[in-house]
This record gives sequence, structure tokens and C-alpha cells, in this order.
Amino acid sequence: MNSLHNWNVSNGTNFREMFSSCEKLSDISGLQNWKVSKGIYFNSMFSECSKIRSFNDLQNWNVSNGKQFNNMFYHCTSLLDSNGF
Repeated sequence: MNSLHNWNVSNGTNFREMFSSCEKLSDISGLQNWKVSKGIYFNSMFSECSKIRSFNDLQNWNVSNGKQFNNMFYHCTSLLDSNGF
């Protein structure tokens, strides 16, 4: 995921289904510095990414403009196993 570390997503508003169904995705640390403050839609962004163990790397995200988060972490079963919440 480190290859995504330098992506400039600062003007992005729609992150809907961006990584949906990336079943092998487990490390989202490359997203920790993303500027998503203009983001509105985060629906199903990580849905079906069952190997993600923690979303701590997203703790600095400013999602105050977000309007839709439906199923953002749907079926991320490893989050439950690791106390990622």
C-alpha cells in the first residue's frame, strides 16, 4: 500500500467503493497521510476487505464533510478479531 502514500487526493470528494472487494488488502498504512477533508462519499470504501486488521492508520483523516459512510467497513471480519475498533 506504500505506493499510494504520495497520492494527492486532497480534492477528492467521492471515495465510494475505492478498495471494495480487494480481498488481499490488509495494510492500509499508506493511506495515513491522505488529505480527505473534502470527501463526502465513503460508502463501501473498504467493503469486503476481510484482511484489514486495524483502521488506526486512518485516525488522522478529517472526514467532517462526509455525508455517506454506509458499509464503509462491511465484512471486514479481521477488524473484529483484532479489536481494531
